[in-house]
Amino acid sequence: MRYVLQKIDVHTSANGTPCEFMWRGHSYSVQRIIERWKESGCWWDREPEREVYRVLDSAGKTFELHCLYETLFTTNSEKEDNSMRLLLDSQLNRTGPGHWVLYGVED
Repeated sequence: MRYVLQKIDVHTSANGTPCEFMWRGHSYSVQRIIERWKESGCWWDREPEREVYRVLDSAGKTFELHCLYETLFTTNSEKEDNSMRLLLDSQLNRTGPGHWVLYGVED
């Protein structure tokens, strides 16, 4: 999997699952949710809880989408060892329900 770690806009169905997302100016239609799970994050690193979706788009490409659930607070010294925390701090600043990150793409 190629790691992307970029904030994306996601349209969800009535039950909250992703059905379409935008990345790099292109719309991707989710054809199937391959897997779905929750990750609590590393509490000692103050990572947010997230729901993870591995999805298949209409072209047959696999993406991993993360939906973040709580505010993330980090200090400068904590930023050095965690790329997801760096992404969240630099691109999202504060996270809340429904904030989405494209974590990776399978080529």
